[in-house]
Amino acid sequence: MFGEHDMRTANKKILILFILTCLWISRRLDQVLSAQIWNEEGWILRQSLNEGILQGIFYPIAGYWMIPTTFIISLTAQLSLTFAPYVFSAFSVLNFLLFATVWLSDRSSLKLWNRVLVVALIVAIPSNSEAFGVALYSFWWLQIISIPTLFWRETLDQRNSWAKPALLILASISGPAGAIFSLGIALNGFVRREQHRKFNVIATGAAVCVQFVTIILTQRSDGFSLQMSHIGYAVSKIFGAYFLGLWGLPEFVLIIFGFIVSVASIILSLRFVIQNGIRKSILSGPLITVFFIFLAALSSAIVGGPGINQINVGPRYFFIPFTLIAIMLAYSLGTSSGKWRAYLSLLVIAVTIPTVSVWNRGHEDLKWQQQIQNCEKIEPGKDLEIAVQYAGDKEDPWLIPWNSNYCGR
Repeated sequence: MFGEHDMRTANKKILILFILTCLWISRRLDQVLSAQIWNEEGWILRQSLNEGILQGIFYPIAGYWMIPTTFIISLTAQLSLTFAPYVFSAFSVLNFLLFATVWLSDRSSLKLWNRVLVVALIVAIPSNSEAFGVALYSFWWLQIISIPTLFWRETLDQRNSWAKPALLILASISGPAGAIFSLGIALNGFVRREQHRKFNVIATGAAVCVQFVTIILTQRSDGFSLQMSHIGYAVSKIFGAYFLGLWGLPEFVLIIFGFIVSVASIILSLRFVIQNGIRKSILSGPLITVFFIFLAALSSAIVGGPGINQINVGPRYFFIPFTLIAIMLAYSLGTSSGKWRAYLSLLVIAVTIPTVSVWNRGHEDLKWQQQIQNCEKIEPGKDLEIAVQYAGDKEDPWLIPWNSNYCGR
């Protein structure tokens, strides 16, 4: 039986989870109240209806696999095409609930308030909320769902011992960044001699190979090398953008500030390694997270290019590096004291306040249900186009080649 203290703690967590979910929903409220089909969701639906559910599930988006996302979209295509937008919206909410629950887990070595702050800062990342509320972009969240395990305590409870392997696999099959992060976490666990360490390394290593072979085979990597000269500039821009990007400052200020933050992070990391030794450093969850920040910024710089910004040009590319920076900012605040805690608190406020200007992203209704109903009235085998959201403007939709046979299912 649960004790009174356990019940109070559980009720507190449920209330916290409810508040955090409401905040998360508020960043993409229209997608809950007037759910839409977005971008490649339409192509996955078409692939599933035209070629079969397995073809839809293993349909590579942007050159790689995001199996949990494509599975839900493909399954929905077979079960309820009319209500697909609301199924996708519900999936996104459940995805966030899972993400937040993992962070709030008692297995974490962080205090509860610190865990709550981590999730709150992630919800309030200073960028356009493009990656919120859309099933297609749930893979951004799933790719980092194994990061909390870097802060977990080792457990001898066999009932919970498979929680970490499950999260590593889930992140690995959700995208290449998730696979790389999970492999790094698995190798960290191998050095720590954790349970299931061999399984974790083999599973995540295989996922990395599969993800990058798929990228190569789909020729997604063809243009990457063309942008190598912009990497240092773009990485500095991403660091600067997190702290100052919404304050309306000139771009060169972001670059200089981001460069200073980058160099300071490297110096502090090297200092930690010198003071604690290589072995202890390898086992440090926060230090690994700092390494992941640079890796994510590098990846975003290569894939997104130098022209991206967090407001209206590829803000999704900022999501993972911004999220990892938010994690380290919350962690630093939780482990500091005295004047440093005061300084970091002011920094959190300074980062969060301007997010109000990009808090909610709306859209115009493309009336998906009406499109499907009209499609059902057309003669069988008729080719047509169906409109899905591209940027939220009904005057500029993404037109997906369609067939009236798809609508009668």
